[in-house]
Amino acid sequence: MILWCGRTLLHAPLLAFCSTENDFKKLCKQCDVPDESVPKWLGTAGDAATHVFSQDNGTYYVVCMPVKASRGHNLAEEHALLVHEAVHVWQGYRKSIGESEPSSEFEAYSVQSLAQKLFGALDAAKKGKKR
Repeated sequence: MILWCGRTLLHAPLLAFCSTENDFKKLCKQCDVPDESVPKWLGTAGDAATHVFSQDNGTYYVVCMPVKASRGHNLAEEHALLVHEAVHVWQGYRKSIGESEPSSEFEAYSVQSLAQKLFGALDAAKKGKKR
């Protein structure tokens, strides 16, 4: 399931959540990512990954994480993985806007907003709902 989470920060890039490799490949195709540029959906770690794509229509981040119970993660562990990925999105966004020393509140609210969007996407993916 591909779940677009909308823009989560002021002038932020698009954020999407993919819970399957097939959906990730489908999203890459829909977004005109050349086949040779499509990365491995979960990277090398295997639990979750964040991918960044820049196209003519802007930059977008794709957080990938399987939601099948067979992965062996409980809800707290899934949320921790998503917070980890939210920080990667924040770091990339911060760099893209030239912000080298954001205030601690700007950073905290940004990560909170990103994580909240990803938690909602995870919940929807588990329930098989489109957002």
